Amino acid sequence: ENCWCAHWQSRGPRGVRRDGMGRMRRTGRMKASGVVAWMWLFRAGADGLRDTLFEDAAGIRTLSAGDVASLAERGEVGGEGRRPWVVNFYAPWCGHCREYAETWRAVGRYVSSRQMSEESRPQLGVVSCATWRDACAAQGVEAYPTLKAFGTLGDGVVVEGREVRDVAEFAAARLGPEASEALLAGLGAAEGVRPEARVAEVRATGASLADAAASLRYALETAVFARGGDDDRLPASRLVALRGFLAALSVALPSLEAPNRLLPRVADEAPLSRREWLDLVRRDPQPPWTEACDPGLDGNAAAYTCGLWVLFHSLAARSVDDGRGLASAAASAAVRAFVDHFFACRACRDHFLAMYDDCEHGRCDDPRTLFPGATDADRLVLWLWRAHNAVNARVKARLDPAAVDLDDPAPPWAYPDAALCASCRDPRSTRWRPRDLLAFLRRTYAAGPARRSNAAARRRPAPSRPNLLLLLFLLAAAALLLVLSCGRLRAAILRPRGLTPRRAHRASPPGFGSNSPPNHWASSSTTSKKQRVLADAL
Repeated sequence: ENCWCAHWQSRGPRGVRRDGMGRMRRTGRMKASGVVAWMWLFRAGADGLRDTLFEDAAGIRTLSAGDVASLAERGEVGGEGRRPWVVNFYAPWCGHCREYAETWRAVGRYVSSRQMSEESRPQLGVVSCATWRDACAAQGVEAYPTLKAFGTLGDGVVVEGREVRDVAEFAAARLGPEASEALLAGLGAAEGVRPEARVAEVRATGASLADAAASLRYALETAVFARGGDDDRLPASRLVALRGFLAALSVALPSLEAPNRLLPRVADEAPLSRREWLDLVRRDPQPPWTEACDPGLDGNAAAYTCGLWVLFHSLAARSVDDGRGLASAAASAAVRAFVDHFFACRACRDHFLAMYDDCEHGRCDDPRTLFPGATDADRLVLWLWRAHNAVNARVKARLDPAAVDLDDPAPPWAYPDAALCASCRDPRSTRWRPRDLLAFLRRTYAAGPARRSNAAARRRPAPSRPNLLLLLFLLAAAALLLVLSCGRLRAAILRPRGLTPRRAHRASPPGFGSNSPPNHWASSSTTSKKQRVLADAL
């Protein structure tokens, strides 16, 4: 469940941060959609995600794609000969994988401490599926963590149990009597020592839609085709789920380019191969996460799940039930379909689907119980908020049981806190105010040009009726200009003032000499240059 633990926090200090393009920006205070993630420290892998879960782990070897291929073909690594191998396929962003890492370390310490020959001692390995995606896909790894046996223990056989005893008994059943006895001799003492949970470092900054876009791009490349070769086709159930998810994003979040570009191909009934899909997705580079989900901007692996939470909240906050946009039922189904088909953390996925399918946290309640006039879209926004806080409470209780009271309806640490939204809590009863809370969540996750609010749509002014007086005035002005353009009327107006029309200054027609009768229209002594200009203008 740690993988879902993207905690929210109130506004942070003033300062400077980088935006989604890596440019430095002054922040003032951090955005209201602040997210606190239980972050682990990871070393940079081949795809930019840092991973140090098994760095310097005793008795555990970090394997590459070539090592996995060698194990699958010959049961050996590095020419050491065929030996018993158990390999942990994991993803560094998967919270359950991070939690299980300490148990796997304990397995490594136990196996390396047994008095047995190196040829019969089980070898333990780890493969990061975030780094070696194709190797994991070739092994059919669809969920994390997955344990598989190679060499003398099997040919890619899945190991069901994950505790120290489970792995030791699995290996002992496939080794000789002497090796089995040595491997099982110290199990009682090993089970008495529980691995200590790794303490997560809390980071706090404000998440944005840029983090959602980065996680979406990462998911489209790594999660759609989780297994198989380049020519494998996407199963029909996954294709339908992908089509619905991209369609929902294209309606609710039109500013995201990937859904609009990929949806026409997914909507086509033609089979979709892994090679074709990756070629389409990789036309756009992987954008970076902001420091909201990736403190330090160095590829922290937990940034992926942090951005997914932002994506889900934004999708829910932009759902409506008035026929003007994405319906809340479609948004809800899209989120569930993504988690069910494309989120590979097994424990995290099962927990989320249980909350959804069992109608926990009021997902199936009548929305009118929230407040008068509430809609199904309002219920979806609040349910996702409750589910997120419930996961946070569970993880926080595991890290520090004394710090969490699961019976408190509005604990001080829950998002949003009083400093961020004072009106969201009732100060007398310490309970939430659903109407104010809903308004805060919609402002936080539905702000910006990606969505026009329904209230704004209802307030859109109707086309104005023509102004009759203005029309009459324009017609009168046009008629006056037409009359004034008549030369005779212009001459009649100008004669009393002694002004000269333009013709008066022209040369006399042929046949007339200098003794022609004077033109009484012209009066050079009384007509100034300014008056002539005015006459020409008229």
